[in-house]
Amino acid sequence: MPTCRHCKNPFEIGSWDREFYKKLDVPEPTWCPECRMMRRYAFRNERNLYKRECDFSKKNIVSLYSPEKPFIVYDADIWWSDKWDPLDYGQEFDFSRPFFEQFAELRRRVPRINISNMQSVNSYFTNHAADNKNCYMLFACENNEDSYYGKLVQDCRNVVDCNFIYNSELCYECISCYECYECAYLQDCHACRNTYFSKDLRKCTDCIGCWNLRDKKYCIANKEYSKEEFGEMKKKFKLGSFTFVEKQKEFFQKNFNGMIVPNFIQANSEDSIGDYLEQCKNVQYSFDVTRGEECRYVTDALDPKNVMDSSFIYYRPEFCLETLSTLELNAVKYSMFIYFAHDISYSEYCYHSGNLFGCEGLKKNEYCILNKPYAKEDYHRMVKRIIEHMKKTGEWGEFFPVEMSAFDYNETVAQEYFPKTEKEAETLGWTWKEKNRKEFLPSSTVIPDSIEEVPDSIKSEILACGQCGKNYRIIEQELEFYRKIKLPIPRKCPDCRHTQRMEMRNPRTLWTRKCGECGKEIRTTYARERTERVCCERCYMKGMY
Repeated sequence: MPTCRHCKNPFEIGSWDREFYKKLDVPEPTWCPECRMMRRYAFRNERNLYKRECDFSKKNIVSLYSPEKPFIVYDADIWWSDKWDPLDYGQEFDFSRPFFEQFAELRRRVPRINISNMQSVNSYFTNHAADNKNCYMLFACENNEDSYYGKLVQDCRNVVDCNFIYNSELCYECISCYECYECAYLQDCHACRNTYFSKDLRKCTDCIGCWNLRDKKYCIANKEYSKEEFGEMKKKFKLGSFTFVEKQKEFFQKNFNGMIVPNFIQANSEDSIGDYLEQCKNVQYSFDVTRGEECRYVTDALDPKNVMDSSFIYYRPEFCLETLSTLELNAVKYSMFIYFAHDISYSEYCYHSGNLFGCEGLKKNEYCILNKPYAKEDYHRMVKRIIEHMKKTGEWGEFFPVEMSAFDYNETVAQEYFPKTEKEAETLGWTWKEKNRKEFLPSSTVIPDSIEEVPDSIKSEILACGQCGKNYRIIEQELEFYRKIKLPIPRKCPDCRHTQRMEMRNPRTLWTRKCGECGKEIRTTYARERTERVCCERCYMKGMY
C-alpha cells in the first residue's frame, strides 16, 4: 500500500484503477485521492472577483485575477477576437529544464480571459456561468433569471442565497433542492411548495419545520393539521422577523440532529459509492455526479464515462484523468479549463482543439507543444521525448503543483472543502490572499428586525457582516425579493452566508460505520460522531414508507 507523498497517510490503489492507468499509459498516483482532489481544487477560483484593467484595451473590467497577479488579462471580447494570436507566444522545448518550469513561463506570457461567462444578459458579475439573465454573484450556474448569490444554481427563477438548487423559483437559503417553489431554509427537498425550515421532504406543501416526510400537507414539526388549523398556526410564524427566523432555525435543528438519514443520497444508481449520485453505474468515491458510468474519484460531473480524478467536468467527458473545469472532452489528461477538445495533456484554457501538449490559450489548433505548431509526425515524436524527459524529472503522471496556481489558496474552491489557516498554507509553500482593510470598515447602520420596517435607504448603506466584519450592500433587486416573500435582511456578508451553506452539506469524505437499524457495516459521508441515525438504503427506505 503506497504512502501519500503529501499527507503521508497510506492509501489503496484498486485493481480497476490500475487497469485504467495501464489503458492511459500513465504511472500510478503518488498522492492519495483526497489530496489529489485538494490539489485540483486549488486551481479553481469561483467567487472572488476583482476590478482591474484589460491589458489590451486598458478599460476597466471585472476579473478573476486581482491587479497584483503576474498575468496578462484580456476582457472576454478581446480574448475571443482575432486581435491577438496565442501561437505568437510559442516556444521551443528545452530538454535541459523541467517541464513545469517551462510551462509556468508560458502561462505568464499568454493572455488570460478575465472571467468565464457566456451568452448572458445583464449578468456581468457571474463566473463559470452561461445563459443567465439579470443575475448577480452566481457561480457555476446556467440558465437562470433574476437570481443572486449562489453556487450551482441551474434553471431557476428568483432564487437568492441558494446552493445546488435546480428548476426552482422564489426560493431562499435552500441547499440541494429540486423543483421547489416559494420555499425558504430547506435542505435535500424535492418538489415542495410553500415550505420552510425543513429537511429531506418529497412532494410536500405547506409544511414548517418538518423532516423525512413524503406527500404531506399542512404539517408543523411532523404533526399534521387541517388546512384551517395550519393557516391559523402559520400566522404565528413571523417570517419577516430576523430574530424569529434565527430562533426557529435553532429550534428545528435540534429535531434534525436525531432524524433518520441515508448513508448516501443517491437516485437510480447501482454499484456506486458517494453522495448526490443520480443515474450512475459503477461510480466510486464520487460526489455530485449525474449519469456517470465507470468512474472513480469524480466530483461535480455530468455524463462522465471512464473518468478518474476529475472535477467540474460536464457534457460527456470520456477517458479523462486529472482534469478540472472542462466541457466535452475525450482523452485529456492533467489539464484544466479545456473545452470541446481531445487528446490533450498538461494544458490550460484551450478550446475546440486536439493533440496539444503543454499549451495555453489555444483556439482551434492542433499538434502544438508549448504553443508551437508541429507537423503531425514531428509532434508525436516530440511528445514521446518529452514524456521520457518528464519521467526522469519526476513530473510525468503528476498534476500541476499547487505552487503554480494562478490564485491564492484561500481564493479557491480548495479552501471550501479543505480549509486551512494562513500559517498552514504558508508552511506548505502556498500563497495566501490578505484581507483588504478597506472592505472591513465599521458600519453605524442598524438594520430593523422586520422586513416591513426596512426603508428604501438601506440600498445606499454600507453594512458590516455580523460574523467577519466584511462590508456588504443590499442591491435593489435583492430588497424587492425580501419584501416579496417577506423575509428579513441578512446580517452576514455573502461570503459568510456561502460558507455557512457549504458547511451544512456533508464533507466529501467517507467513513465506515454501522447501519442504525440493521447493524451492517456501511460507508457514509456522516462522521461517526454525528447524531443522526444513519441507515443503509434498504432500512432508510423502509423507514420512509
